[in-house]
Amino acid sequence: MHNGAFVRLEDAVRYHLDALASALSYSTARLPADLRGPTGPSQPVLDRLDPALRKPVALRHDEVEWLVDFLRDGLLDPRARPERLRRLIPERLPSALPGLVFP
Repeated sequence: MHNGAFVRLEDAVRYHLDALASALSYSTARLPADLRGPTGPSQPVLDRLDPALRKPVALRHDEVEWLVDFLRDGLLDPRARPERLRRLIPERLPSALPGLVFP
């Protein structure tokens, strides 16, 4: 994804369905030479991995397709324009913490 390891979104999605095994088997060897380089130690990150991500996620083929469609197209929905979404931001938060301000 960010480093060119995947050229297809579906491959990136499938990779992340088993975060633990994927991280342990990750290698830059298949990347073009200009994208290969040292990687940081993965174990400290894996030690802090959320327990929900430690188990592989099993999705049917059609579910993977739906997820890929959403990531590729759903986030570009023309109805999700800032002027429409701004009105969904509450004036006050239940926690009483200050809310974010968007221009």
